[in-house]
Amino acid sequence: MLRLLDREEVVRWEILYHAFDTMDKRKIPVHMTITNGEHQKAHITITRFWPNVPVKESVFQLTQTGS
Repeated sequence: MLRLLDREEVVRWEILYHAFDTMDKRKIPVHMTITNGEHQKAHITITRFWPNVPVKESVFQLTQTGS
């Protein structure tokens, strides 16, 4: 479980991990529930993923607005 608290230590977000898959000796969360401070929930299930996909360096370069 992962919790994000505000300054008054009130829960703002909470992630509950239900299941993990192992890929290349790494644990990947594949089923989780995300809850906000108002108890609204999102259930996420990952069925397919591609680890270590090559990403071009240009993806991470900032550009001027309108460029």
